[in-house]
Amino acid sequence: MRRPVCTNTDLERRIILEVGFSTARGQNYSLAPELLQHLAECESCSKWLPIWAEKGAATYQTLQADEIVRLGMAGHPGIRKKRLKAGTGFFRPFEDATGRGLFVVVRETAPLELRRMEVMTIDSFERLDESAFPTK
Repeated sequence: MRRPVCTNTDLERRIILEVGFSTARGQNYSLAPELLQHLAECESCSKWLPIWAEKGAATYQTLQADEIVRLGMAGHPGIRKKRLKAGTGFFRPFEDATGRGLFVVVRETAPLELRRMEVMTIDSFERLDESAFPTK
């Protein structure tokens, strides 16, 4: 079966850039009426839109993880740090007072190797012991 092809690659490119850059900054995207019309008419772009948004969101989360590691290694007081079997774990609470935050594990090699990234509660982070997340 043939994969659908975009009917207007200029509009496709504009959609990719708007969705990708917005979600990579952690923001919702807002498309111009002509781009929304194109999405309604183009099978290819409507199929790929969720994937473009996921890629942008993954970029945002990776940038957040990088920032947490950088701040944590510099001893920033807002970042918690813990030694684990798989490397060093860093936790930064979200600003929404839910008790949840982003947890990142890196192996301290050159360059740093991101081993794990997930949302967890501060209580879950505090309960982790050194044997958590063993290397494979």
